[in-house]
Amino acid sequence: MAYIKLGKVHHLILDNPDAAMENYNRAVKLRPDDAQLYFFRGNVLVMMGSYEAAIADYDLSIELKSDEGQVYYWRGMARENSGDYSGAQQDYEAAESYSYSQ
Repeated sequence: MAYIKLGKVHHLILDNPDAAMENYNRAVKLRPDDAQLYFFRGNVLVMMGSYEAAIADYDLSIELKSDEGQVYYWRGMARENSGDYSGAQQDYEAAESYSYSQ
């Protein structure tokens, strides 16, 4: 899907979070059951400092596909940055249980 690729380019290469969000939002409208899209969008939200919104997207990603360690790790980072250290620790442990480490 072109919106996903454009989102990745704007996020990872061009460092343009607003354009990345626009493309990921379009992709989510087309594929609302795609856990990976919420993960990607959550990563952009972390980059923008919108930790609570990122946590909500990571929650959706986990709800759709709960066995992705990297999602738990990134949600842990968002929780840590928002001051939820206990939740962050739980997420880091969950990430590790899925053999994900940074």
